[in-house]
Amino acid sequence: AVLSNGLRTAVPPHITVGTRIVVLTEDGSYSERAKD
Repeated sequence: AVLSNGLRTAVPPHITVGTRIVVLTEDGSYSERAKD
């Protein structure tokens, strides 16, 4: 996935375009879906 700030990270297949996610700042990896 390419995030709005240009960061590229791997996400699970169930994450679709426009889904907000939480990214770990330590290594830029996917953590979970954001709780809106």
